[in-house]
Amino acid sequence: MATYQSFSHSPTEYAASLTNHTHMTLDWLVNHDFITSEAWEELTSTLIVTGVQNNKSWGRKIVERFFNKDSTEDTWVFPIVKLDSRAALENGKPTKPTKPKLEIV
Repeated sequence: MATYQSFSHSPTEYAASLTNHTHMTLDWLVNHDFITSEAWEELTSTLIVTGVQNNKSWGRKIVERFFNKDSTEDTWVFPIVKLDSRAALENGKPTKPTKPKLEIV
């Protein structure tokens, strides 16, 4: 019989937890020779999970379809995004300081 545990996180705490799990997955991949140490270094320094409030489209459809709940508020999606690397920023790649470029990977 399955045991269920209820928990509550803020979107920021949940995004941090998912980022941690993403980095643990990268650790496993490098330890089992699926990616190189150089690739691991780049990915762990640029990949994060971020919470995006999404009440009107994709996130709402997921909640309604898979959980049979009417989603009228507090719908969030948590994509893995790749930030611009520090090397790219130092090489003069133009970015707007107030709006970082997020790329879904």
